[in-house]
Amino acid sequence: MRWMAVARSRLPLDPRAACLSAHLDLAADRLEQAERLYREALALAPRYGEARLGLGVTLARRAATEGDARSARALELQATAQFAAVHEDDRLYLPALYDRTVMLARVGRTEEARQLARRYAALDPGSEWTAALLRRVNAGVPG
Repeated sequence: MRWMAVARSRLPLDPRAACLSAHLDLAADRLEQAERLYREALALAPRYGEARLGLGVTLARRAATEGDARSARALELQATAQFAAVHEDDRLYLPALYDRTVMLARVGRTEEARQLARRYAALDPGSEWTAALLRRVNAGVPG
């Protein structure tokens, strides 16, 4: 982690340094710190899909540990919004679309999730990811 602090001090306006630090915090389950760093990266580069995807995953993980159902749902919807903000021309659009679809199913927006699952299937036909997503959404399994 020390080398990341050095990198961030040398590159304070590079969103990649903040995003990489956030990834490390997310992996270590330091969710509040990860969220702060992803937001820092997005303040520097609002279209940075990797930071949007990371922030969405962080918010979804926070929701999973939230004791209050209303707060958890709010975090899940915020995560969904982050996944939706990844632009179609971004290399991480497909993973973000997958996660967005799963989150929509989880919060009970089933028809919207099914529509996005069909879109995912059109973009990645025949893949194992597509098969898993279609099974999950069509079975109504939010998990």
